[in-house]
Amino acid sequence: ISFERGAGIVITTWGQHGLQQRMRQSLPIVLSGAGNKFLDSSSKLRMRVIGEDRLELLDEHGKSLAGEIHTSMGWIVLPALVSLLHTGRYVPLAFSVPLLILVGLVGVVFVFHSIHASVLDAVALPVAFLASAALAWGWTRRKVPPPVQRRLALYQKKLHEENPDPQPCERGPGRAVQVGQLLDLLDFFKAFVQS
Repeated sequence: ISFERGAGIVITTWGQHGLQQRMRQSLPIVLSGAGNKFLDSSSKLRMRVIGEDRLELLDEHGKSLAGEIHTSMGWIVLPALVSLLHTGRYVPLAFSVPLLILVGLVGVVFVFHSIHASVLDAVALPVAFLASAALAWGWTRRKVPPPVQRRLALYQKKLHEENPDPQPCERGPGRAVQVGQLLDLLDFFKAFVQS
């Protein structure tokens, strides 16, 4: 958890959090083990998704928190229903898991009913099995870069937006890195740099 100019107090997760806002401005959360009296004792915090591994910490009304808070530990806990409704890339887990279970049950019924199976039954079971196998294979084969690499890519994108056409310059004082640029770099990677 760190303070970032322009983004407020940001939680950087270890890996992708998998949360989607889905028509809500913010989601309720509880923090524990952060080593910060305010964070560990506050039960009315909220958060907003700002990236695949970043969340903005908000007050109970969904407004950005004022002040600087820094910690490099802790757990985020979401209410169970909120977690089920806001986890899952395209379809919430609350709907996709029961659907997969239903498909599996239908497949089992087809297997036990195969004595009187029709052509449709004979095709439906292999198709359901192949679809489930393809989903499982795709899930295990995804390559997720570490958080620091994703953050580095974001910083490179930010630099490109600030200076879309960089030009070489002569050696000398005009080529030096400015203190403000170093502070911006430190602020951007604060979640990964120990003080």
